[in-house]
Amino acid sequence: MSGLDQFEAGSHEFESTIDVETVRDRLAQLRVSEALIEQACKRIQGNATGVLLYGSWARGDASAASDLDLLLLAPHRADSGTDGKLSINCYSPKQFADAGQTLFGMHLARDGIVLHDTENRTAELLSKFTAPDPQDLIGRIRDFSILLELPVEEQIEYLTGLCQVARYLLRSAIYAAALGDGDPCFSVAELADRFNQPELTSLLSSHPGQYPEPSLEVLNDLKYRLSLVVGAPPSDSYETLHDLIIGSSISNPDLEKLATLALGVGEGLPYAELPKVIL
Repeated sequence: MSGLDQFEAGSHEFESTIDVETVRDRLAQLRVSEALIEQACKRIQGNATGVLLYGSWARGDASAASDLDLLLLAPHRADSGTDGKLSINCYSPKQFADAGQTLFGMHLARDGIVLHDTENRTAELLSKFTAPDPQDLIGRIRDFSILLELPVEEQIEYLTGLCQVARYLLRSAIYAAALGDGDPCFSVAELADRFNQPELTSLLSSHPGQYPEPSLEVLNDLKYRLSLVVGAPPSDSYETLHDLIIGSSISNPDLEKLATLALGVGEGLPYAELPKVIL
């Protein structure tokens, strides 16, 4: 079995204790606040295959309101979630390997900073990640947008989750559009400026308190903006969210998983709960 096969299988051979002091030093060099560093270091103590910093702190364009985004690779699931400005997502090595031709994987390979890496496995996989096909992405996002076309009664019942899904799809669509233009970017603020839509900075923020409260008006605005990028949603229709989940379980399992997340979410979509990265 090759090293990559062992990594993907989640072999314990490559798992090691996180060097918290090294992580602390690296974050301090990036001018992350001491309080946020301490908060992160308390949460990541233990064993992992890799720890990556991504997002605005890795790109170097973080503001006072920015989250500290960390990705942990561990064969055993650890707690994922957001705590204030700290966002931690735990992925299995298999989930991580499957991100090789996705927007998220490209984001990690392009902007991510490896803070802990057992046997250089994380860096090795990142080096093999390639850019996805932007037109394929646009088509997949358009297929997923059917989730936002439920009857109004369903939209009201699952408003928080559907707004989160719509925000995720629109953000991904704009990333895909930038990739298709030959100038990929994963900064919402930069893309808002590039497309002369300053409101996108708050509308697509992943930080609670910055994006607008869920409402039908907000959902319709997100849907309209999404349609301008990916086109009209599929003509198929479902009467309930549960019908969509059941109906797509075989024909489009990724849609099924995304719809399941929309059933009940708090302040953000738990992406790490998906069996694999879908975009």
